[in-house]
Amino acid sequence: NWLLVSCQLSARAMDDSTVEQTKFDSYRVGICNGLVEGVGDVSPRVCRDSSVTYGQQLRVVVKYLQDHPEEQHLRNTALVEKALAKAFPCGKSKASLLAQPSRHGEGIEANAGSHAE
Repeated sequence: NWLLVSCQLSARAMDDSTVEQTKFDSYRVGICNGLVEGVGDVSPRVCRDSSVTYGQQLRVVVKYLQDHPEEQHLRNTALVEKALAKAFPCGKSKASLLAQPSRHGEGIEANAGSHAE
């Protein structure tokens, strides 16, 4: 899966600053970073506290993608949202938001383009 490999490249670069990347690898790392940060910030299903680091979120996404190959046909935004929501679910305070349909449809994937590579 394109997203899994991209996020693995990102984790490798985070762990070892001496790793050399091609321009295409850097592009892939940027896509993963943007998805993890963006989805984590806007999804009503993801409730991280301020102590959660980007590295933790990234590893959650990588592990989820590795553990759920049967879902890799889904859009990248949906995969990232599922991973982060499973690890950082919202409590009852946001539960009422989830029960109400948003003006954009269900979840953030309704707004996303079809980028399931």
